[in-house]
Amino acid sequence: MRGRGTGASRTEPPWGITMVDDRTELPFRTAQALVLAVCSPNIRADLRSELAECTSRPPTSTGLKRLQGELLSIFAVLERPNAALDIRTQAYLVRRWIEEQRRSRTDTPDFRDDLSQLAQTVERVARRASSPGIDDPFWLSPGYSGSADFNMGRSHFAAAAPELPAAEGTENSESLVSALRSVLLPNLILEGGLTSARSVRPPSVPGWEAITWQPEELKRLVEPPLELLPAKLHGRDSLLRRLEKALVGPSGGAPVIRFLTGSAGVGKSSVALALARTARTRGLNVWWVHGAADLINPGMLAVAASLGIDRTELAAARAGRQSLPDLIWKHLEQAGDRWLLVFDNVDDRTMLDRLLSRDSSGGAWIRPSGRGMTLVTTRQQEITARNVETELIRPLDDHDAVQMLRSLDLGGGDVGATSRLTQYLYNIPLALKLTGRQLTSVFAGVSHADYLSTLLASPMSAEPTDGDEPLRPLICILRRWQGSDETVHLPRLLTILAHFASGIPLSPTVLDASALSELGVLNPTQAADHVRQALSVLSSLGLIDLKSVDVDHGQSDQPSILLHPMISAACRESLHHASVAEQKLVRTAAAATLRRALEAQFQAPVFDWRLWFMLAPHIGSLITNLPPESPPEAISSALSAARQAMEYLARTGAYQTAEELGRAAMRLGQELPKEDDVFLEAAAAFAGVLIFREKLGDAQLLLTTVLAARQRKAGLDDALTLDTLELLAAVLRGLGKPSEAEQCLRQVIEGRCRAGNKYSAATVRAMIGLAQVLREQSRLGETESTIRSAISMHSGSDDRSAAITVGPKIDLAMVLKDTGRFEEALELLHGVIATGTKLLGPTDSQTLAARSALGATLCSMGRFDEANEILQRTRQAGEKALGESHPTTLATITALGGALRAVGRFEEAEQALIRACKNSSRVLGQAHSETINLQIGLAAVKYDTGRLSDAEVSIRQLLRTHDATLDLAHPTRLALRHFLAVLLHRAGSLEEAESLYRTVLDRREWSLGPNHPSTLGVQANIGALLHGRGALNEAMQTLEQTKAGYLAIFTSEHPCLLAVKNNIAGVLVEMGRVGEARRVYEEVLLVQERTLGHSHPDTLITYGNLAAAFHAGGQDARAVALLRRVIREYDRRLPRAHPCLLLARYHLASIYEQKGSAAAALQKYRAVLNVQAECLGEGHPDTVATRLSISRLLERVGRGQESENEYRSALWQAMHQPLPPHGSRP
Repeated sequence: MRGRGTGASRTEPPWGITMVDDRTELPFRTAQALVLAVCSPNIRADLRSELAECTSRPPTSTGLKRLQGELLSIFAVLERPNAALDIRTQAYLVRRWIEEQRRSRTDTPDFRDDLSQLAQTVERVARRASSPGIDDPFWLSPGYSGSADFNMGRSHFAAAAPELPAAEGTENSESLVSALRSVLLPNLILEGGLTSARSVRPPSVPGWEAITWQPEELKRLVEPPLELLPAKLHGRDSLLRRLEKALVGPSGGAPVIRFLTGSAGVGKSSVALALARTARTRGLNVWWVHGAADLINPGMLAVAASLGIDRTELAAARAGRQSLPDLIWKHLEQAGDRWLLVFDNVDDRTMLDRLLSRDSSGGAWIRPSGRGMTLVTTRQQEITARNVETELIRPLDDHDAVQMLRSLDLGGGDVGATSRLTQYLYNIPLALKLTGRQLTSVFAGVSHADYLSTLLASPMSAEPTDGDEPLRPLICILRRWQGSDETVHLPRLLTILAHFASGIPLSPTVLDASALSELGVLNPTQAADHVRQALSVLSSLGLIDLKSVDVDHGQSDQPSILLHPMISAACRESLHHASVAEQKLVRTAAAATLRRALEAQFQAPVFDWRLWFMLAPHIGSLITNLPPESPPEAISSALSAARQAMEYLARTGAYQTAEELGRAAMRLGQELPKEDDVFLEAAAAFAGVLIFREKLGDAQLLLTTVLAARQRKAGLDDALTLDTLELLAAVLRGLGKPSEAEQCLRQVIEGRCRAGNKYSAATVRAMIGLAQVLREQSRLGETESTIRSAISMHSGSDDRSAAITVGPKIDLAMVLKDTGRFEEALELLHGVIATGTKLLGPTDSQTLAARSALGATLCSMGRFDEANEILQRTRQAGEKALGESHPTTLATITALGGALRAVGRFEEAEQALIRACKNSSRVLGQAHSETINLQIGLAAVKYDTGRLSDAEVSIRQLLRTHDATLDLAHPTRLALRHFLAVLLHRAGSLEEAESLYRTVLDRREWSLGPNHPSTLGVQANIGALLHGRGALNEAMQTLEQTKAGYLAIFTSEHPCLLAVKNNIAGVLVEMGRVGEARRVYEEVLLVQERTLGHSHPDTLITYGNLAAAFHAGGQDARAVALLRRVIREYDRRLPRAHPCLLLARYHLASIYEQKGSAAAALQKYRAVLNVQAECLGEGHPDTVATRLSISRLLERVGRGQESENEYRSALWQAMHQPLPPHGSRP
C-alpha cells in the first residue's frame, strides 16, 4: 500500500511496517485495515462499528476476544483529540497490535479459525482505501521468509531509529521530518476580531447614540402620595386596625395578598394611603405602584432602583431579557427590613389576571410574601387567585356620609337635605369630597337642597353612562361649570389632563400658557400665570391634586399634577357629549401640549431626568386615550411625541418599552394618510427601535415601505428620504449585506452633497458609516481615505469640531491597526483620549471606547502588560459609569479577554467573559452581535486551554441558535463555521474540517471576493490542513497563493502574512528543504521581534518551529537552546498545563530521544506526563499520548515490563476515562 500524499520529495510514506509471513495473509490484511484506520477517521469509525457487531457474537477463542478488545482500545486512543500523538507513536500502536496477533496465535491454537471472521470484517472496510482524501503516513508490505520464526508472521518496524544526516542543508531523512510534523505548530488564523472588540459590529441606528440611564431618579415614582391623604377617614377605622395588625407579618399559615376591592371613588386608595403612613411611622419601606398597564414597568423598575438592585440586572429587565417580576421578588424576599408594596387602581380585569398569573411570560408581578405585605386596590370584586384575603370597601353608610359632607360644609342646611344629597351621590367619598369643595368655593352659600336641585336639573342626570353609575353625579358636577365664560377653561384644562396617565405625577410644563393660548384653550389676553391660578382652583375643588416635587433636597415652585382615575374617566366620558368643535380642541390641545413639553425637554442644554420621568409614562396613555376619530392634528402630535419617546427609550436601553410604544403608535397612525410626514417619521423611528431589537427583517420591510412613500412624495434627494435610506443601510449592514449597504450610503452622501449639505453632521455621519462598511469588506485604503475626508470636514480648532471627530478618529486608529501601522494608531489614540477626557469627560462612552481601542492596539503589538492594565481600568470605569451591559463596556471586556488569553491568564479571561456573556444575553439578547462576540471569545479561551470538545460544543450551539435566522453568507454565520473548522482541525478531524473550510471559503469568495482578509484566512488554514495530512505540494501552492493575496492588501509586517510565512516554512521542513525553511523562519522572526516583541505568542511559536528546523538540519544544540528559551518564556507567562508549553517540553524530550539520550528524554517525558496527569487528568488525550511515547522509549531501552505497564495503562485510560470536565484545567 502506497501513500497518496503529493509531496514531491518522496515516493512512499516514511514509516514502514513489513509483514513477513509464509503461511497466511490474514495478519497482513488485519494490519492493513488498522493502518488505514490510523490514516482515516472515517474508515476508523466504520471499522469500529463493524467490530462492535462482531463482538456482539461470542467468540470461540479468548485470543480473538483479546485482539478485538486491543483494537477497540487503540481506536479509543486514535479517536480522541491530541497534539502529542505523533507518527512514531501511531506506528508504535500498529506494531504493538500486530505483535498481539502473534501472541494470540502462540497462546491460543484455535485462534486461526476465529481470525478469519475478523479478516472478513476488515477486508470489507479495507476496500474503502481507494477513497479520495486519505494520505497515510505509513506503508505496509507483505514479505516472505524461508525460515519464519513464527507460523503466523512477524513484523518489522522499519523506521524505529532513523539516522540523522551528517550535514545541514542537505535532503533530510523523510522519517525524521515526518515525525517533526507533530511539533511544527502551524498558525491557524481565527477571525481577525475574535480577540478584540467588535469582531461583528452590532447593528446601530445612525444618530442614536447611547444615553446612560439614571435609575436613581426613578425612586420618586413610587413614593406614596401621603399629602393626598384626607385629614380624617370616615367609617374605615375597624378596617384600618385589621390592616395595621397584619403589617407585622402573618400570624400563622401561608402569607397572602391583601385586596381592597370596591367601586370607583369609595376610598380604596385613601385606606391604602392611611396604611402606608402607618407603615412609614413604623420604619417599613413603602412603595406605591400605579396599576395601569402602561405604568407597571416604570413603577416596578422604580421599586428595583429603590432596592438597590444591580444596574446590569435592571438594564436586562428594561430590555426584556430578564424577568423583572422574578428579579424584584428575589430581592424583596431577601430584604432585611419589612415592607409594604401597594399596587393601586389595578382596575382592568385582563391586567389583574396577568399580574397574578404564573405563566411562561416571566412570572407574577403580584405575589404573597412573608417578608412584607402586598396590598392591591381594584374595582374588581371577584378574585380567583389563591392565597388572597379580600376586603370589600362599600360606600359609606348614611351616618358616615352625612358626617363627612357636613365636616366639609358646615352651612349646608338641615341634616335631611344633606342626607338626600349624599344618597344622590351614592355615599361615595370622592363625590362627597368634590361636592364639599364646591359648596365652599364656587357655590358658597348654596344650600345642600338647592345644590341637589341643580344637579337633578342637569341633562346628564337622566342620561345613561357606559361605566359605573357613580360617574353620573361626577359628570353632572363637571358639566355644572359649563356655560360660564369665566370658568370655561377649567373643564377644558381638566379634560386635557384626563388624556394623560391618572395617578402618576405629570410635569406642569405640559400646561404651558403660551401654547394653550395659541391652541385656543385660553384667551390670548390671559396672563402667563393664569394656568397656575387655574390649577389652584381645580385643586381647591378637589378635582386634581398638586404634589410637591423634591429638587436637590428642596421643593420645586411648580408642583406636579395628579388626577384621580374616576375623575379622569368622567372627564373623557363628558367629552363624548360635548360639541365636535370642543372635542377637536381638547384632543388636539392634549396631544400638542405633551409634544411641545417633550420637545423642550430634548432641546434643553442639560437633560432633566426628573422631568423625563414625569413625562414619559404619559405618552402611552395619550396614545391609548385618543380615540380613532380624533382629529388628524391630535394624532399627528401624539405620533410626534411617541417618535421622540421611542428614540429616547431605545437610546437608554428600554428596548421592549420602546417597541411596545411604537406598535401602539403605528396602530393609532393607521387613521392618517399613508404618506403623511409625521406617520412616516414615526414609522422610521419604530424601525430604528426594531434595529436595536435586532428584528432586522421587520425593520427592512417597514423601511422599504417608508422609503417608497417618501420617494413618491418628495423625491430621492429629500432630507427625510435620505435619512430613511441611511437607516436602511444600517439594516442591510446588520443582515450581512455590506455591498448593498455601501450602495445606499453612497446615494445618501451624494444626495446630501447635491442639496448643499456636504459639511453637515448628517453627511459626516453617513461617511463614517460608509467607512465602517468598507472596513468590514477590508477595503482598508478606501476606508482610511473616507474617514480622513470626514474628519477634514470638521477641521476647525474649536472644541465642538474636536469633540465631533473623536468617534471617527477611533475608527481611523483601528484601520491603522488593521494595516499594521501600530505606532501611528497609538499616537492618534493618545490624542483622542486627551481630547475626549477634556471635552467629553473621562467616563464618556467615546472616551472609554478610545481607551479600549488603545488596549486592543497594544495587545496586537504584543505589549500585553500595558494592554491588560489599560483594559482593566477601562472596564472598571465603564462598569461604574455606563453599566456592565453597555456596549462599550462589553466591547472592552471582549478585548480584555484576548489580552488575558495572550499572557496565559485564562481563568481571569474566562470569568470576565462568562460574566459579560450573562449580562449581554440578559440585556441585548442571545442573538445580539455583541453577545456572539463574547461567546466566541469564551470559546477561544477553551480552545487556548486545550478544551477542544467544550469549545466545539459552544460553537455548535451558537450555530444551532443562529443558522435558522442568518443568511448563508452572513458574516456571523461564516465566522462561527470557520471557528468550528479550526476546532476540528486542531482535534485531528481533518476531513470534516476541510469540508467545512471549503464551504466557508466558497461563501466568502462569493460575498467578499477572493482577496478579502477573511477569505484569505480560511485559505491559509486550508493550506495548514493540507500540510497536516501530507499533501505537501498542494499545501505549498495554497499557502503561496494566500501569501500573494495578503501582500496585495497588507504591509509585509502584518501578523496574518507572517503566520502564512511560518506555515510555508513548516511545509519546507517536511519537504526536506530545511535550509530554506530556516531562512523563512528567521525572516519572520526579524519582523516579529521588532513589532511584537520576543514574548509575543506568535513569536514564540516561530521560535519553536525554528527549533524543529534546526533539529531537522542536524543542529541539535541550537534546537535545544532555542526550545529552552521558549520554555522559559512560556513558564513566565503561561500556566504549566498550557498546550503550547507542554508541546515545547514534549518537543525537547523527543530531541533527546532521537539523539540517543534515553535517560534525559525519559525524565523530560515523565515531567510532561506528571503535569498532564495532575492538571488535565489521566484520561486526557495528551496524557495518554505522552504515556505511549514513554512506553515506546522504555521498549527501545530494553525495559519491556515497564513498557508493557505504561502501554496497558494508556489504553485502559483511553477506554475508561472521559475527557476532563469543563473548567477543570488551570
